[in-house]
Amino acid sequence: MKLTDQDPFPFGKYKDEPMEDVPASYLDWFIGQSWADNWPAVVDYIKDNRVMIDKELRNSGALDD
Repeated sequence: MKLTDQDPFPFGKYKDEPMEDVPASYLDWFIGQSWADNWPAVVDYIKDNRVMIDKELRNSGALDD
């Protein structure tokens, strides 16, 4: 199953929030967790949207160029 921006995040703090509303910092944290592969649709969403996530992180000062 391929997640879209409108699909709900499946668990945790942002459960049921649209994927597009989950903060980039949380998605960046998520992808770094050892258990992230248990949620392949979320991992694929992050990989597919990595450019935009990194842009948001840079704009927030959380990611250096």
